Amino acid sequence: MAGAMKICEEITGREMKWAYTSENRIGDHIWWISATDKFKNHYPNWKQTFDVPGILRDIYEKNVERWRAEHS
Repeated sequence: MAGAMKICEEITGREMKWAYTSENRIGDHIWWISATDKFKNHYPNWKQTFDVPGILRDIYEKNVERWRAEHS
């Protein structure tokens, strides 16, 4: 199972229903840059404040009530 999906299951306490497809969705990034060294050199006071679990937790907390209402 993908790492982010496992984290989502831990956050929600529920098994995720998902399927992998190799087809791109509208709006998907064509490529991703994860090396931030050059950015940090240009902005030395910048600090990364969220990691992947923190981002996923924030998304969940900001949307859980709406999602519950949509599925009740």
